[in-house]
Amino acid sequence: MSKVKILSTKKLSKKHKMKIKSEGFDYSEYDAISIEKVIFDIPRPYKNVVFSSLNAAKIVIKEVKWLKNSSIFCVGKSTEKLLLKNGIKCVKSAKNMQKLLIFIQKYSKNDDFLHFCGNLRLPIFSEKMKKWNKKFSELIVYQTKILKRKILYQPNAVLFFSPSAVKSYEAMNKMDDLICFCIGKTTSNSIKKKTKEIVYIKNPSIENLIIKTIKFFKE
Repeated sequence: MSKVKILSTKKLSKKHKMKIKSEGFDYSEYDAISIEKVIFDIPRPYKNVVFSSLNAAKIVIKEVKWLKNSSIFCVGKSTEKLLLKNGIKCVKSAKNMQKLLIFIQKYSKNDDFLHFCGNLRLPIFSEKMKKWNKKFSELIVYQTKILKRKILYQPNAVLFFSPSAVKSYEAMNKMDDLICFCIGKTTSNSIKKKTKEIVYIKNPSIENLIIKTIKFFKE
């Protein structure tokens, strides 16, 4: 019986690669996207700051020195851990922006918010803030570039870590016979092409996605 072929759209750590390979899978990887920092002017202090990605947090904590005096809201446990490591506490973290916005809606009516984000951010934050008549600004601190690649073999499963990675893969590859493993519901919802199956995890992390993938094929 041939090995199950797993393709990751993100280059994983040695530890995570070995975890997959040790279970007998045929593993390969590539970066479906690249992240490039954007030069930006340091904004005035805001009472409320929103981070929708780990990439934004990595860049901003090196540049902006007033974050500890703000109320911080973020998407993802990895983002929250990075902020805490740098002495910045979060008022609220959530699995995705939709859940975070539910909290923000109730949090304050008059305060202004600053959203640090990338150029391919989803429109949900600005749409909801406008709908609720909340004051907000968005500052792009990085650019996500789609790295399109034709995969010359047919994997059984592909690991997706962002909607941008999905967009990259869909651009040049068929997905009819593919089982897609997604790091969260937002990523799974971004898949437009017909697939064999879509699986997403409720507690987003690279580790949890790998565990879910292994269990899927071992059961």
